[in-house]
Amino acid sequence: MGWIDKMDASNAKARAERLSKRAAKLEQTDLEKARRLTEEAGQARQAYDAKLKEIEDEQAAKTQAAADKAAAKASLNAYRAAHPHEQAMNRRVPPLVGWPKAEAGRTRYGPVRAAQAELFNADAHKAWTATRLVSNATVGIASGGLGMTGRKNKGKAQINITFENGMVHSFPVKPEKLAVARGFVAAFNAYSEQLVRESQPPAPQG
Repeated sequence: MGWIDKMDASNAKARAERLSKRAAKLEQTDLEKARRLTEEAGQARQAYDAKLKEIEDEQAAKTQAAADKAAAKASLNAYRAAHPHEQAMNRRVPPLVGWPKAEAGRTRYGPVRAAQAELFNADAHKAWTATRLVSNATVGIASGGLGMTGRKNKGKAQINITFENGMVHSFPVKPEKLAVARGFVAAFNAYSEQLVRESQPPAPQG
């Protein structure tokens, strides 16, 4: 509840008190007017009580929301302490690449448990573009090598993640992110394996 609502409540209370005092003064001289003022004072008190309850309810809701948020954060922290691969995986997601992050074992595409990540075509960028090399050879001979503009073929490396329900989602990987992508895939798969182990029933004793 904001400052204006608190002022409304304060004004309603002051009005009720003011009307009650006026009604008390008129009881000996004008009973009808005193009765009317008493009713208005009662209505003002009701408005004050309603506004006060609204303020208290909103404050209680904010307090509960803060407590729920703190409890959820503590629960997530406890979960991640027991599942360090989740943070290891999330830390390897560079900004703006679109690779999935996880929270409490779930990504926006599905659960990590029993999912499998693979770095596909990771070596594609290492191959030199043959046509560019041929054209550069001619330019290089004529210019003493100064005009050569050879470059590497970046290819289409990507992370493929197959979830337990069979759905496959692919995420592009730029050449400069290959090392990070390898770490992401390793952490993802280690995390998935841990969750699978945890979901299996304990072995019978004896």
